[in-house]
Amino acid sequence: MSAAPPPQDPQPTQQPPRRPGRPLGEDERARAAESLLYRSRAGLLLAVIGFCLSTFAGRSWGGWALAGAGLAFLGAAVACIMTLVALKRVGARPFSYVLTSLSLALVLWFAVSMAANLLLWGAAEDYRECVRTSLTISSSGQCQERLTDGIERTLTGR
Repeated sequence: MSAAPPPQDPQPTQQPPRRPGRPLGEDERARAAESLLYRSRAGLLLAVIGFCLSTFAGRSWGGWALAGAGLAFLGAAVACIMTLVALKRVGARPFSYVLTSLSLALVLWFAVSMAANLLLWGAAEDYRECVRTSLTISSSGQCQERLTDGIERTLTGR
């Protein structure tokens, strides 16, 4: 008696994972282009949200707005990096890389700016209150000195 062959699986087998350097098929190229579009739009949306939140910095709850703006800018930076990966996958032209890299640099700059604003929030809040209550030019000069001293205290820890 001979052994019967193993039963065949009626489900189609999956394609092996794509090796780097192998050209993309039509379906893979369409998915990569769709991913590129999604990632670039997500980055733009997060950057716009960050800009909108940063406009509320002068409010009493502005520290929270700055924190949210910083997080939105960091999210936009992640989306820019993901867009660069998608650009590589699609094989985009060099101008796309340059534009996305500039966008990445800008959103990182704004994220660092939001972090600096949060770091100096106490000194800036004190300065805003001092200027609001000052009545003369000399008293507003004292506000400037208090701001400088507050920044120095924050940065040196004294």
